[in-house]
Amino acid sequence: MPEFKERSIYSGGYLDCGLWDLDQLTALEQLREDLDYLDENGCRTHWADSLLFCSHGNGSYFGIDQTSGEVIYLSMDGIMHGWRLGYDFASFMHHWIHVGCAGHWGQDFMLFSSVNAPYIDHTSDHALLVKQWLGIQHFGS
Repeated sequence: MPEFKERSIYSGGYLDCGLWDLDQLTALEQLREDLDYLDENGCRTHWADSLLFCSHGNGSYFGIDQTSGEVIYLSMDGIMHGWRLGYDFASFMHHWIHVGCAGHWGQDFMLFSSVNAPYIDHTSDHALLVKQWLGIQHFGS
């Protein structure tokens, strides 16, 4: 796992869409189809096989990889594009909610992972620190 010198999380949560706005799924699918051209040169894989379920507000999206079922981070600029956030949607939400939905950039989500837990893990060292800052260390496993 690469090392990052900057270990700050500037914001979190959803900036553009509501968390469970099912009406957005149609618009997100249209956007995904419009962005599918990014795969033509091979540097933006994952768009074609993903179901977008949320705009993250910084030009990135959360999607479900339709081949594996994993939740992935989809980035327009390629930074952290394809980073695996959760084994499945339920696992992703379980762990992300337990860190207060913290994180805004792809690198933020990487900080909640470890070599032993490649997805967001609310028991990772950084996640425990964020939970302490937020006063939610009592959240269970």
